[in-house]
This record gives sequence, structure tokens and C-alpha cells, in this order.
Amino acid sequence: GLTTFMADYAYRAREGGEAAARLAWLRDYASMPPGDDAPLARFTMRTHGASQVIGYNKAAMVFFMLREVIGAAAFDEGVRRFWREQRFRVASWNDLRNAFERASGRDLAAFFDQWLSRPGAPDLRITNATAVPTIAGWRLNVTLAQGAPPYALSVPLAIRTSGGETTQRVEFGGERDTVALDVPHEPLAVTLDPDFRVFRRLAVAEA
Repeated sequence: GLTTFMADYAYRAREGGEAAARLAWLRDYASMPPGDDAPLARFTMRTHGASQVIGYNKAAMVFFMLREVIGAAAFDEGVRRFWREQRFRVASWNDLRNAFERASGRDLAAFFDQWLSRPGAPDLRITNATAVPTIAGWRLNVTLAQGAPPYALSVPLAIRTSGGETTQRVEFGGERDTVALDVPHEPLAVTLDPDFRVFRRLAVAEA
């Protein structure tokens, strides 16, 4: 998974195809029979298509999301630290987590636990969106929902307004929550994670 992210995905990124690569990973996951799903922590080697979807694609997406959480500088330092300390040894996910925690100064136990120990993926959706004018512009209220037990997520919302487009990230950790976003121009549309930056179950039209 780390090789997929740092080699295959990095090549696609240089070619400008990052979003397409992430969409391909999510489409592969969406097409996988539910009975073949398994926690990432159980993956040891590729034996069939489903194991590649989990062990290569999902793992690469987890590293992508981790970089989004801790920042590129801390992520790169974590990889270097992991290499220095673990080369020529058999390393574990805990060794990876420890390297990234020391590089970022953050407790990443909850992040790794939800993506390694649980099968499946969050089923995110917008259930309602309303906009009201304010003194400074507009307030957009967006209701998000996901299945139980919920994941703790940082969700990008792309907002198209009468003055252009903007993207805001919101923290979402429950089954249902309404977030308020202030924008200077009238909101015309809001889209959840249009660039596929969160490992999730795709909506039918996306898949």
C-alpha cells in the first residue's frame, strides 16, 4: 500500500491524474462483493482481486488521507524516520504509526484504528442544504449523514456560489450533523468530496 501510494500514485500525480487515480481505487472498492471485504490489518499478501483492492488501493488511500491530516512535511519526515529505523527489519503498522506520530507530534491512534481494524467504508451523503442571507454574505447549512458506527472524518465540501467556487473542510464524526458555512456570495450548489479525497462508498452516479 505504501509502495502503491509513493510510486504508482506519485507517477499519476506528476501527470496530473491524482483525482482519477483515487476515483479508480474507490470504483474498484465499490465493485467488490461485500463478502470479500476485510479489515486492512488482516492483509498480508495479494492473493486475488479483492485482496489487492484492500491491501493496495485502500492502504494507499489511507496514506493519502494521513498526509492530508498531518501535512506533507510531517508525512515525508515520518516516512524517512520509518525507513531509518526499520530498514532490514520486519515492521508493523504500529511501527508506521509511531513514526508518523513522532514526526507530527500528534496522537494518531484513532485514525489508524478506524482505517485498519474495521472492514467497510463510510457511506457519506448530504441529506439537506439551505442558505440564508446574513449581514456579511450568506450562511449555508449542510446536513451530513453516515451509517453506524460513524467514522471521524474531515470532509471537503465544494460550494458553487454566484461569485465562484470555494472548498471548505468540515469535521464530521457522528451519524448525522448540520454544519454552518459562511460564504460571501449566494450559494448555488454544494457537492460532497468531488475530488475523492476520502475513502468512502461512492454514490451510484459516481460509481
